Amino acid sequence: TSEPVAFGGFSSLHIIDGRACKVLEDGCYNDVLQECLMQAQAAEAGLAPKVRSVFEMADDVVLVMDAIDFTTHRHPETGEDDGAPCLLGEMLEDEMIRASKLYARLIKAGILHCDFHAGNIILADDGNDFAIDYGIASSIGTAPLKHLNCAAIFLLPVLERLDLLSGSNQ
Repeated sequence: TSEPVAFGGFSSLHIIDGRACKVLEDGCYNDVLQECLMQAQAAEAGLAPKVRSVFEMADDVVLVMDAIDFTTHRHPETGEDDGAPCLLGEMLEDEMIRASKLYARLIKAGILHCDFHAGNIILADDGNDFAIDYGIASSIGTAPLKHLNCAAIFLLPVLERLDLLSGSNQ
């Protein structure tokens, strides 16, 4: 066992023997396979760690992927990581711009990532940025309306903060 390096509502991320392992509590194996397909598409574009294996363990599903180095995102107001992932519009400006560019590259690769908050974004020191957690993702051409709505929730604060919604047609 290992201590998680990150966690969400139903999953935790561990680094074990140099591999990133996502453990989904009471995970549905078929749902995780769909997630792996989306992550594989992103990995082919160099935007996500490659998935190495998926297996069931008791009531959990474990997704093993390449190792990832990640930076903890700090809230600009406090300068501290309070454990809760912040939205893109709450990130430090340079992180927000890098994350926005990563999102644009995902869209260009045909992927709509609908849980795109700071906790699912890896900004590596070498500039190779990744997105993880493709549990709520779909191909752009087949994205259901609820996924488009989720994507807008993550993008609107960024567009507002970068003053791209000011109403001027420049």
